[in-house]
Amino acid sequence: MRRHNWTRSVIATVSSASAILAFGAATAAAQPQTPAPDASETTEQLPAHDDDSEDALTENDDEQASGVRAVDWLNATLTVPALNGCPEEETVTFDDGKAEAGNQVYRFAFDGVVEYADVNGDGRDDALVLIDCGPRDSHYTGALVAFTEDADSSAGDDAMVLSPLGAVVNPGIWTQRPIDFMTWHGDIAVAMLDHDLPENAEAAGQIWTEYYRWSSDSETFERIDD
Repeated sequence: MRRHNWTRSVIATVSSASAILAFGAATAAAQPQTPAPDASETTEQLPAHDDDSEDALTENDDEQASGVRAVDWLNATLTVPALNGCPEEETVTFDDGKAEAGNQVYRFAFDGVVEYADVNGDGRDDALVLIDCGPRDSHYTGALVAFTEDADSSAGDDAMVLSPLGAVVNPGIWTQRPIDFMTWHGDIAVAMLDHDLPENAEAAGQIWTEYYRWSSDSETFERIDD
């Protein structure tokens, strides 16, 4: 097995993957009054997460940012749910995108990709974060995790606290990982990669798309295209 260091160039690759273009059609049932974008429009709209994009980590407007948008994610204290690489829920404090708890190492993937959308239908933005975790000096696994802001009754009526909604994608195989995602009316399309052959992954058909939606009944993210 090899340990791979991933960069945003991998994310840029996925913007051309044809599988992501089906997102509008796959989730149209959730908002039938809104036409699904055609392929040419979707290709332009899918972010490549380059350094000029509206990243939560560097582009917060101090006068307007509130809720999850006001969080300094790379230096936040977060309760990270149990993931394949880190099987116990842990509350960790990140320092420049990295944190440790015992023998477990956590880090923000791709230098810190955070996107905002209301994915649980409560009318407020939630945060979607790509996180790597695993034992020290071993292989990391990648997951897409959603965080929300809840009322903190122990700290006053108006106090809020960050809490995890849960893992959107948490592959059980370490070679598979989410590398990009986009939201549409609360549904989440996730580009996945099996990184055994990263240089020619798209040509080899190793990039695919999975679709998820928050379930208020189970209070988990459920796959809707399976």
